[in-house]
Amino acid sequence: MDTDTFHEEQRFTQIWIQIILYFVWAGVTGVSIALVATKKTGPIPAICLFAFMTIFVVVFRNLKLQVSLRKDAISYRFFPIQWKYRNISRVNIESMELIDYNPISDYGGWGIRFGKKGAAYTVKGNHGLYIRRADKSSVLIGTSKPKEMEDFLQKH
Repeated sequence: MDTDTFHEEQRFTQIWIQIILYFVWAGVTGVSIALVATKKTGPIPAICLFAFMTIFVVVFRNLKLQVSLRKDAISYRFFPIQWKYRNISRVNIESMELIDYNPISDYGGWGIRFGKKGAAYTVKGNHGLYIRRADKSSVLIGTSKPKEMEDFLQKH
């Protein structure tokens, strides 16, 4: 492993999220079948409803927060929503610290969030790297590996 880079990839693997996602998908599938079977609509609206929900589930299952810390920069993206990495050069960082935060009260939940405390990219947990840029904007990048991230930051 490259000791000059810290890399982390997080996904929404919480069981409660998976259960909700599949129950909603199953419900929409049932409604789509019922719409066609009862002839309340033609097949096109039912197929569109089913296709939309299936695409949503596939995209959600493939969401991942990717973070790379290097000596000279921090890169992150929320794939497949963001195809290109967002980069913050170390010279543009005023301060950064590992913090504990409350995803719901501090940022309104998980995912890509924007609020009075700045932007947040979170998937699970309550640990993150809070970065204050030289332009006074801030971003929080969630981590499932706070100890490893802290060790890397102290080393570099």
